[in-house]
Amino acid sequence: ALARHPGIDGLLFTGRWDNGRELHRLYGEMPNKILALEMGGNNPIIAWDVADVPQAAMMIVQSAFSSAGQHCTAARRLIVAEDMSQALIDEIAKLLERLIIGDPHSKPAPFMGPLIDMAAADRLVEAYLDLMMRGGRPIRHMARPVADRPFLTPGVIDVTDVENRPDVEYYGPLLQVIRVPDFEAALTGDIRGKKIGIPREYRVDGMSSELMALWDNGVAMLKDAGAEIVDISLPHTKYALPAYYVIAPAEASSNLSRFDGVRYGYRAPEYGDLNDMYAKSRAQGFGEEVKRRILIGTYVLSHG
Repeated sequence: ALARHPGIDGLLFTGRWDNGRELHRLYGEMPNKILALEMGGNNPIIAWDVADVPQAAMMIVQSAFSSAGQHCTAARRLIVAEDMSQALIDEIAKLLERLIIGDPHSKPAPFMGPLIDMAAADRLVEAYLDLMMRGGRPIRHMARPVADRPFLTPGVIDVTDVENRPDVEYYGPLLQVIRVPDFEAALTGDIRGKKIGIPREYRVDGMSSELMALWDNGVAMLKDAGAEIVDISLPHTKYALPAYYVIAPAEASSNLSRFDGVRYGYRAPEYGDLNDMYAKSRAQGFGEEVKRRILIGTYVLSHG
C-alpha cells in the first residue's frame, strides 16, 4: 500500500532481492517516481591461504551474523579450502558459543538482536531444515531461544555434498559452508553461454605486470569455462574512489558514534566525569586511521 501511495514522490528500499524485484516491476508503471534499491544476494566469502585462522574466523562471524545477518553485504556462503576447512570451522564454532543474543537493553550488551518479525524467523528456520533435508550436515543448529519472539541463534550448515543447492538469499543468521579442493572449484555454477562484461577503465595506467598477468589469466579462465567476454565501458569509474572517500567516512562517523564506552566498545580505565569517559574511551580505543575517517565523515555530514 505504501509503495503505491499517491502522496509519496519515491521509495528507498533495502531488503530482500525478490521484494526489490517486485518493487522494480511496480515502479516501471510510475516513471515519474524515484526508486532506489539496495538489495543483497547469495553473497560468498572465500577463505584461502589464511595465515591467521582466529582473525579470519572473527571476520567471517562479523560478516555473517552482525545485525543478525540482516544487511545486504552479509556473507551467506563460506567457501573454504578443504585442507584448512576444519581448523577454520572449529574457530568459528568457538566464537559462536560466546555470542550474546538479546534485546538492545540486555546486559551484557548483545552481539545479535532479533529478526524483523516472527515470519522472517519462521522462514529462516524452514530454510535451515530444508537444507538439512537436502543432505546438509549441521555444524551449529539454528534454534529459537525464546519461543514467542523472533530471536534466532546463528545457524551453520555444511552443504558441500548438497546437489542443486538453492541459489537464493537467506536473509538472516544462516551461513552455508562449502569445502572445495582448489580455487577453480570455488567458482560454482555453470557460466557457459553467459556474457561477462570487462570494463576497459579497470585496466588502469601503471598497473603492474603481475596484476596484468592475473587479470589476463582470470579472463582466460572465464573463456575456458564457456563464458563470452564482452568489452564494455563504465565511464564514471574515475569518480568511484572520490565518492568512496565521501561515503565511507560519513558512515564511519555515524556508525561508530555508538562506541562511547557505556554500552559498546572499549572503556577507559580512568576518567573523571561522564564526558571525560566518553572522550578518553574514544581517544584510546580508536586507531589513527579510524579517527581520521570519523573527522572527515563528521565534516561531510555537517556540510551536506
